[in-house]
Amino acid sequence: MNIFQSAQPSLLDRAWLAIRYPYDLVRNPLDALLSIPALSFLLIPTFSSYATSLNLLFFYVTWSTLILSNSPLKIEVLGTLGIRILFYLLPATAFLVFDSATPNIAVKAKEHGEAALPMGEDQGGRNGRWWRTALVSAGNVLLGVVLQFGMELVFTKLLHIRSALKISTTLPMPWAIAIDLIRGLFLRE
Repeated sequence: MNIFQSAQPSLLDRAWLAIRYPYDLVRNPLDALLSIPALSFLLIPTFSSYATSLNLLFFYVTWSTLILSNSPLKIEVLGTLGIRILFYLLPATAFLVFDSATPNIAVKAKEHGEAALPMGEDQGGRNGRWWRTALVSAGNVLLGVVLQFGMELVFTKLLHIRSALKISTTLPMPWAIAIDLIRGLFLRE
């Protein structure tokens, strides 16, 4: 009998791993953020005069390093959180700052005028409910990411169902991205 043979983890071990996994995921997010390939794709051309093919090579190496050094679940959660911050929270915050800093200009751009301003008289002024709306909005984004993480964790770790998200080192081609966007628009309806 081989005493070094690995045994199947018990239910208690799997429960402990499920409890500890969010801590491991958040423990060191800086390494995942520093290995985002878009940063190297955008910054390398500004610091040098490399050809496009060399930039694509650097992008591919960075992308492969990101994929191979992190778990698929970590990539999915941090990617989803990054996309939601970049394309929802930052623009919403920018519009809130614009509406608050320049209300005279913002009134002219709004269809409903003063009533549509977050700090307008109809909304209670500066002491109104705009901050609660902003917190609920940010909380909804975080709740969506946490629910997605929880469901994926239950399906992949506890129920041992393969993840629906395909993560590979091959770079997405522009035509494949366009087809996926069109498919997503049609399936959404």
